[in-house]
Amino acid sequence: MISSRCLDKIRTANGNSIDVSALRIRTKGVIEAFKLFERDTFECWVHEDEPTLDGGADIWDHCLDAVRRCDILLVLDNGNAGWAKGTEQIGICHAELAEALRTNAAKVRVVDIQNAAASKLSGSKERNRRFAEYMERQELGKRLATNDDEALRFMLDALQDAVAAMVHLGVNNRRSWDTGAPLDWSRLDYARRKSAMENVLQASLKSEGAEDMGAACIHQIENEQVYFSAMPCLPR
Repeated sequence: MISSRCLDKIRTANGNSIDVSALRIRTKGVIEAFKLFERDTFECWVHEDEPTLDGGADIWDHCLDAVRRCDILLVLDNGNAGWAKGTEQIGICHAELAEALRTNAAKVRVVDIQNAAASKLSGSKERNRRFAEYMERQELGKRLATNDDEALRFMLDALQDAVAAMVHLGVNNRRSWDTGAPLDWSRLDYARRKSAMENVLQASLKSEGAEDMGAACIHQIENEQVYFSAMPCLPR
């Protein structure tokens, strides 16, 4: 996923300027054109390609959900925090970065394009100030681009680095949830996953001598009779 402003201007390598949106779409094209062993390798999310959302959709929540689902987040930072939802005190670019750092900081890569800006910083000064202070507190590693070509090259470098880091992390941190029942559970919806886990736990307790009580069981732990029963799923 590429996170950035869209309609702000960025300087091009030949001295002109374009919307950041044009750089986003160009980057998406380059990334998705890459093939590994003649197979499509990447899918790049930019909201310019998104279909029109239905009337009940919340674009703020939709963007944050995309952040959570993506494997790598490329951030183009021009200092603009972006638009805000309702009474929110931070912009959408700020919110997307914060959500990514909260859920999986390792997938975040930042390219600073403030030195490539070809227009005055737009948006709320207060939100932009909060965004700048937040970025400073995070002390994120970043590369500084002076035009669109450099920004594209730095994003591709960041993508290569992120993929290599994720492969290394996956190989060296393999755990038991990668295979067997936990992996099977991850493919189920929440209700069926809950049921599967309960069945395994109940079978394990019974194998150790727990008294069968139908949907529950009683098991002795340190001379105490403990009643185990699954709680029903409550509507949200």
